[in-house]
Amino acid sequence: MEKFALAILFVMLVLPLSLFAAEDYGFACGDWEIKGNRIYQEDADTGIAKAWLVYPQKGVVEYIFNVMYEEGLFEDGHAGFGLHIFVDKPAKGFSWGEGKSYLLWLNYDENPESDDIPEGLSAQLYRSDTNWDMELLDSISLKALEKVVMKYPKSTEVPIRITVDGRSGVVKIYDPVTSGLFYTMNLDNKKSLSGNYVTLRTNSGAFSFGY
Repeated sequence: MEKFALAILFVMLVLPLSLFAAEDYGFACGDWEIKGNRIYQEDADTGIAKAWLVYPQKGVVEYIFNVMYEEGLFEDGHAGFGLHIFVDKPAKGFSWGEGKSYLLWLNYDENPESDDIPEGLSAQLYRSDTNWDMELLDSISLKALEKVVMKYPKSTEVPIRITVDGRSGVVKIYDPVTSGLFYTMNLDNKKSLSGNYVTLRTNSGAFSFGY
């Protein structure tokens, strides 16, 4: 199983840039900064902020990191973050989608505009076909976690663990509170997936990420 430790890879960017090819990473929208062992997206108002990195993926992949809310959620009752996985080619500027990829999205919305999005804390799975075309595949409520995760949002590092089987399409989002409990969603792939990039994404909130 491949494991993607988000912060470890991004913190590598503080090393001399001569060690990295310019095309190996990039930031598209947002205000990104690395401080110590965490990466921060500090623009709480932007609708889309992305940071992408070369990371070959195939088979079963595990994504492990932690997230801390910094600012923006309580002003409008809406914020979210997630990962585009199995990305073929990341967008280098503002875009709604992210090439051919799937987006694993964790969302808090007190007044969702769509009936397909549960109120409060939830998880969504999207398929991105182009930089501008995405389709919602699945959406599940995480209301049971809301009181725990939201109780001290500005001082809580919430552990994130997600496994994705690029062959069967099974996605498991592990409960950060109860060991062994996970929520399941399914990709709509007809064949085994592979991708060369992963993209971290935020919406309407400032967050920091670590490992």
